Amino acid sequence: MVVRKTQKKYGVVNLEENRRQCVVLAYVDDIIILGSDSQEVRTGTKELIINSKNIGLQINKVKTKYIVISRRENHEENLEVDNYKFERVHHFKYLDVTINSKNNNHDEIKTRLTAANKCY
Repeated sequence: MVVRKTQKKYGVVNLEENRRQCVVLAYVDDIIILGSDSQEVRTGTKELIINSKNIGLQINKVKTKYIVISRRENHEENLEVDNYKFERVHHFKYLDVTINSKNNNHDEIKTRLTAANKCY
């Protein structure tokens, strides 16, 4: 319910600028908020926090992390939204796939090849 409300508000294409404002993806209790810049992510996160509070849920500050996927260096360490401060990570595992901040999947391919070779 919380994710749907947030998706309805931010999961649309802005036709004037021809870009997506914010995308919210969810699987079970894992939620990903995607944006093309930190302001879009902050806005989507803020909306998710508001929608969660409206039905009595809270965001876990300890478990919630964020990642910047870019080949350019970005030195922003923490994402601050309202009273929340989210730690930046350089890689994480989502649905058994490792995602890293350089948008490089070489390590993931090596891991899968190694696992496949162990079967023989």
